[in-house]
Amino acid sequence: MSSSSNSMYEQGRGAGESGITLRGFPPVGAVGGDARPRFLVLGSFPSVLSLEKREYYANPRNHFWTVAAACLGLPEPRDYSRKIAMLKEGGIALWDVFASCERKGSLDKDIARASPNPIAEFLLQHPSIGAIGANGGAASAALSAELGFPPEGRLARTGDHFFWSCPFATERFVHVFRLPSTSPVPSSDYRTAADKVALWNEFFTIRM
Repeated sequence: MSSSSNSMYEQGRGAGESGITLRGFPPVGAVGGDARPRFLVLGSFPSVLSLEKREYYANPRNHFWTVAAACLGLPEPRDYSRKIAMLKEGGIALWDVFASCERKGSLDKDIARASPNPIAEFLLQHPSIGAIGANGGAASAALSAELGFPPEGRLARTGDHFFWSCPFATERFVHVFRLPSTSPVPSSDYRTAADKVALWNEFFTIRM
């Protein structure tokens, strides 16, 4: 294991082992410098393959990059640096709700002892963000818990969305949307990337 790979583990053992604290990634896309992101897309936590490759959505079976490219009307990039450039062009910041956790394998249901990323602080630092998209149910539930959404604003079902009045920013409203998970694991309503594009496209065309 290389020294760069060791940074993803607290104790330097495999990403598939339980009892080891795994570390996620910093936000990418339209962040840093003079970037003014309009969208913040939040997953739950990187998969085993993503941790090993140090890339968001590194599993080629995951639909994220296919769906994002389709929504932006662009060909899907193959190179990771070009994928990040595509996000920047689209005004999209990409991150995860969890900063660290313990997990055996890649399934969200196996996440334990998770610590959140400072989402509220990130929103304060990026006032241009007008919409937050939770990539799947686990990300949605974790985001709701972290930001303390009121019961009437809970994102119970895929496609649910509401305008959230940020308690830490006067007169700032952010559109929060629960998106179909881009996981390759099919659900009854969303089996392929094509099934997911409509709701993701609705999110990316929100008027702010």
